[in-house]
Amino acid sequence: MKREASDFSAGTRLDQKLRDYLRQQPPEGECLYFEQFEELARKGRRARDYHRLMRHIISCPECRQAYQQMQVIRQTHAASPLSRLIAQFRSPQWVLAPALGVLAIVAVAWWFSAGRQVPEEVRLSAAPSAEEAPLPPPPASEAQPLPAPDTPRPMPPATTAPSAAPVPPAPPARPARPPVNPLQRELTLAQRAAPALKTALQEAARAFATLVPAKDTRSGATEQRLPPLRILKPDIERNFMIADLQPVFEWRSEKQATSYQFVLREVDSPEPLAAVETHEPRFAFPSGQGLVPGGEYEVAITAHLASGESITVSRRFGVLSPEQRELLAWAQRERQKTPLLSAMVLYYHLDRYADALEALELARKRYPQDKQIPHRREAVKQRIEQRLRDYELR
Repeated sequence: MKREASDFSAGTRLDQKLRDYLRQQPPEGECLYFEQFEELARKGRRARDYHRLMRHIISCPECRQAYQQMQVIRQTHAASPLSRLIAQFRSPQWVLAPALGVLAIVAVAWWFSAGRQVPEEVRLSAAPSAEEAPLPPPPASEAQPLPAPDTPRPMPPATTAPSAAPVPPAPPARPARPPVNPLQRELTLAQRAAPALKTALQEAARAFATLVPAKDTRSGATEQRLPPLRILKPDIERNFMIADLQPVFEWRSEKQATSYQFVLREVDSPEPLAAVETHEPRFAFPSGQGLVPGGEYEVAITAHLASGESITVSRRFGVLSPEQRELLAWAQRERQKTPLLSAMVLYYHLDRYADALEALELARKRYPQDKQIPHRREAVKQRIEQRLRDYELR
């Protein structure tokens, strides 16, 4: 025992001297790569070129350090629980046990399926044969003999097929309704809203049918007969009736005029209501004076020129009565809803032609398919042109 121990210690010292010697020598060959380190750590002496690789590792510090690290990694990996579990599953006993279990399950299933099946011979022997089967008891009454082949068989009574339900005749087609007249629709709506104005609205609707333009009008005639003095306010050149009881009269100034004379009187009355001399083309009623509802008046404006001559233009106009004021308020309020009827009220009852033309313009936009509206507008335009020419020049 002492000799073996001395030999082991001597061998150990010899290995140490050999390692020291090899470390002093230059490395043999090239440095190892990762796969060689992994094979040495995993197989040990069974690795390929083990001695040559180990001589290089001993003499090369870098490879020696890498080899030691690879051994540490292998030892750590072998000590982990997952590695031990994988190693156990790789053992033959873990492969054999599941295979035996599967075979046992298949055998039990086959035994149960085979035991439940009854052999066909047993089933046939258990069933009674046709000869041994008991005959059924005879019937209580003798059966009727079958008819001969040539005997006609009674036919079942013919059943009539249910007749189809009669198709009701199609209802007669309704006659096409004539297109609703826009004016008639507006008249119906207006009479419901203002029953007190029913008569006046019906008269205005009837007058609408007679409003047609004249055929012998010539364009340019109005411009040739305009008055030299144009009255701007109130608009009595295009409208005959006004609503204001204290209007302010304004007219276009004449360049050569040095002064103006304004005279206002009632029709068929020699006494003037107002007669003033002014240098401004304007006249306003004094406080407490004015026009009378329902009255008819004549205004005369004279321009005295620097040459000593004078020009006088006179026009007639009227003032709305209380009943007409009520119609005017209705027409202005309902012009957007009933533009056609409002236009006829303004034209027929109130003689306000410019306002009627504006209402017809609204009706033309609201009823673009009504072909009569352009003719009515043309008739109102002709009436305005006639009103512009309706003055006296002295």
